[in-house]
Amino acid sequence: KDRLNFDDNQFKLLRIHLNKFVTGRYKDIWCGYSNIEVGENITCFSFQSLFSQKNSVVANAQMLLIFRYIEQEVINLRNINKGKEEKQNSLVICDEAHMYIDSKFPVALDFFYQMNKRIRKYFGSIFLGSQNISDFIQTEELRNKTSSIIKNSQYVFIFKMSDLDIQDMNKIFGSNNGFTDVEKENMRRLKLGECLISSAHNKTSVVQIKADNCISKVFLEK
Repeated sequence: KDRLNFDDNQFKLLRIHLNKFVTGRYKDIWCGYSNIEVGENITCFSFQSLFSQKNSVVANAQMLLIFRYIEQEVINLRNINKGKEEKQNSLVICDEAHMYIDSKFPVALDFFYQMNKRIRKYFGSIFLGSQNISDFIQTEELRNKTSSIIKNSQYVFIFKMSDLDIQDMNKIFGSNNGFTDVEKENMRRLKLGECLISSAHNKTSVVQIKADNCISKVFLEK
């Protein structure tokens, strides 16, 4: 106590905060063993119940646990690959990414921001998919990190957009002089199954995506 130079009131306040995580309302987050087992090639985590929580503190804490687990699995696979000619590649896919990139969930935004920079060092890839690009630039803090995520991506697949969405996308790429008038017009005219691909070298191409018979069969089966 003397060495830390704390008085009694400071110790009482510290004890109150720590008790929340030991015997209080947050104890169930930290005081249990994980029953997660990754024994398959694909593991899906559903965050729907976390987004519906009114307590953002709890939601962020639970997200932190899951993201740390995913990060460690990526690192573990990197270690397994060492010295092997045929390497297993990790792939982190986030659907409806705009749900995670929100000022209420800074833990999620930081995870994607850091993972986007580091995962290639671990022989992996990360894929973020969203329908609402406007949610990526709601605040200046969000714009700084999401712009970095998108602009540092090796490939960006852009499907048909409204004029407002095109303006928002152009803001993100603004430091690279944005898109040309021809590219913007291509975004407006894209048909179902077509997209504009922007590479890391600022080259764009319009491509048509077709599902092979195996994929079509999976989605068309009743």
